[in-house]
Amino acid sequence: MRETGEAEFLPDDIGQGETIGVFVLNPDEAGALDDIDSFAFVDETGGTAGFDDGSYVFAQVDGETISAEVMHSACASLNQDLQQRALIGMSDRLGLTIVMEDGLFSGRDVNDVALSIERLAVDLA
Repeated sequence: MRETGEAEFLPDDIGQGETIGVFVLNPDEAGALDDIDSFAFVDETGGTAGFDDGSYVFAQVDGETISAEVMHSACASLNQDLQQRALIGMSDRLGLTIVMEDGLFSGRDVNDVALSIERLAVDLA
């Protein structure tokens, strides 16, 4: 995040040996993500979450931990059902294709969310 409400991610921000992780968040309460000012992943004590917290990673919105299913792409151990819920691969146009499952403890078809991220060469002159 550059400034509050101004999300920006550039491929150049990724260093050698680093990875990108994406997630799908299904809040139990309708409107839980409306008009949010801050978002964070926290551990079971409300502290900053990390990979060592395993499946005890929770979503916090505006300082309150919300009840939600969270499906992480980074590794299966972050998901509450400990199952792989995403696949990430390179496309033939040097882009990324990410496919994800949108529910925990459900089927493993991994085709509910599909993202394609591609670098485009554009001449603006």
